Amino acid sequence: MLRPTFFKLSAKLGLALSFAISAQFAAAQTYPNKPVKIVVGYSPGGPVDILGRVLAQRLSTSMGQSFIVENKGGAAGAIGAEQVARSPADGYTLLTTVPSVFTIVPHTLDKARVQAEDFAPVIQFAESPLVLAVNPSVPANNLKELIALLNKPGSRLSYASAGDGTLPHLAMELLLSRTGGRPVHVPYKGSGPAVQDLVGGQVNIALEVLPTILPMVKAGRVKALAVTSRTRVAELPNVPTVSEAGVSGYEAVNWFGLYAPAATPKPIIEQLRSNVEKVVSDKEMQQRFSDLGAIVAVQGPAETAERLKRESQQWGSLIQKLGLNSRP
Repeated sequence: MLRPTFFKLSAKLGLALSFAISAQFAAAQTYPNKPVKIVVGYSPGGPVDILGRVLAQRLSTSMGQSFIVENKGGAAGAIGAEQVARSPADGYTLLTTVPSVFTIVPHTLDKARVQAEDFAPVIQFAESPLVLAVNPSVPANNLKELIALLNKPGSRLSYASAGDGTLPHLAMELLLSRTGGRPVHVPYKGSGPAVQDLVGGQVNIALEVLPTILPMVKAGRVKALAVTSRTRVAELPNVPTVSEAGVSGYEAVNWFGLYAPAATPKPIIEQLRSNVEKVVSDKEMQQRFSDLGAIVAVQGPAETAERLKRESQQWGSLIQKLGLNSRP
């Protein structure tokens, strides 16, 4: 037989839960009532910073409150992410970043500062493909011809990347795992120097981010053979996707998301998601993103979380195979 104290306890718990839910909805109804900070875990001027500022400006108008970007670079984006993860879960400190801070960095460092579980995904709002390019001296005008060169006995081709364990490095290794060939990997400290040496002929191949390499393609200083997205990009309409070029199902893109600390109330997450989706659906905003080498691509919280999980497994497996895991 249940005692009266059980019912009293149940009633108190139910009342507490009711108050908690009511408080969440009340907070959402008045949100935001003060400036919102969006932390960017990278230096000013990069793709995450620029897109974050464009988004913040539009959210300020859409939500009637200031959205301010703060740069907190270091540890491949992890320092800024850690700052947000430790902030109050009230929707006033957010993070915009690329997925590598959750899908690559935790696999390459002994002590990862943050995990995806520390955050509540708000929305994925944009993607930016990589471009497979070669120096004009390389006798290949499409991916099939390049694969044949790479698999030719005695091939001495080399490829540049933005550094060990970066997305361009891993994306190239993922491609090579499907096509064969073993060009010499030449890691650089960033995409800029890698593209510079590709143009100069010190290296033969690079798989690099669209905004960095696009000016060199348009100037005819490198040849673009394929893009890594599911569909072609407007800036390079005649360049096929890797999948179209013969490596079926291949995809490796940089994408941009907005995140809040894990315990942020769902009504606030939904408010943010709805407003971000609204502002990026604007044609002027889509053109602005396109000019910056990004494509508006929206996925909600659940889809974003699932994508992080899927890509973390993919890159984690490849990182282990390459021996890049557990670096201090």
